[in-house]
Amino acid sequence: MAKKRNVYLGLSGGVDSSVAAALLLEQGYNVVPVFIKCWENEVLGECPWREDQDAAYAVAEKLGVTKQFRSWNFEREFFQDVVQYLVEEAKRGRTGNPDVVCNRTIKFGVFLDRALAEGADFVATGHYARVRGTEDGVQLLRPKCEWKNDQTYFLWQLTQKQLRQVMFPVGEFTSKDLVREEARRRGLDTANRRSTRGICFVGKTPLQEFLGRFLPETPGPVVTTSGKVVGEHRGVNFYTLGQRKGIGVGDAHGPYYVKEKNTATNTLVVAPPAEMARIEKREVVVGDMNWISGTAPNFPFRARAYIRHPQPLQGCRVQGTGDRITVLFDEPQWAPTPVSSRCSSR
Repeated sequence: MAKKRNVYLGLSGGVDSSVAAALLLEQGYNVVPVFIKCWENEVLGECPWREDQDAAYAVAEKLGVTKQFRSWNFEREFFQDVVQYLVEEAKRGRTGNPDVVCNRTIKFGVFLDRALAEGADFVATGHYARVRGTEDGVQLLRPKCEWKNDQTYFLWQLTQKQLRQVMFPVGEFTSKDLVREEARRRGLDTANRRSTRGICFVGKTPLQEFLGRFLPETPGPVVTTSGKVVGEHRGVNFYTLGQRKGIGVGDAHGPYYVKEKNTATNTLVVAPPAEMARIEKREVVVGDMNWISGTAPNFPFRARAYIRHPQPLQGCRVQGTGDRITVLFDEPQWAPTPVSSRCSSR
């Protein structure tokens, strides 16, 4: 009799990872559920980790795998690799994406490494994505569900080495509603748990307030594209391009959006809805590439892409070299936002 293959599953206490666990058990794998604890500093930000851990344990109990249940603490690594990254990006006037970094360094970094060291053959999560092995390596594929639940956007930094030992069981579902129905059918209490939104460790705390615990405030003027002063900001590093909420300015014609952050003059430039076209760009220059296949494709080529999540795929033309490319979208995109020193838009 063949030995069961070991799958260490990141069991978050949500519906997606719960259904993933049930499916893997049904498929004959030896499932080791692991709750990944990354944050408990309630002074700096909110995170309902105790509630999530209890929910994860309840799922393990329902599925009969409590003896294998583990709770691993990666707070130190998370703070160093994810939280400090977000703060450093803000210092440089850029908008970080902590979910992308967390996947690379935590879920498919230290979690994957520790699981393999304990004898795992694979790790699995509840991400909406798929992987497919080919003669040339492993492909990261979009899930079968609708675009609003597609999570491949957050996995773009993964490598062949990581993807070879990763499983995404819910990637075959055509909608999240069907995942919830599957959870109800199996009697899992997580079927009706609310999905998380925003940055997990920030919680309900406004991002500006969270960053304010690490960065000094440097108030300055908020001006319109015509130069009219309409308010005062806390510091340009606390805002992101295209932001509407939290600016604190507006008039009878509607809200303002952040168009530009001028760090040299400490000025925040905003535009009203009537000038939305000034924030839209067709051309985006991208650096710090990660080609999941391991090699860059032949340029130029047509593709479909998107610049933020959630967003439907957009038609575009890609040209450049392996480490720096220019993406020319068919239609203007809303507020492309620099996330590294090698990215720009025009």
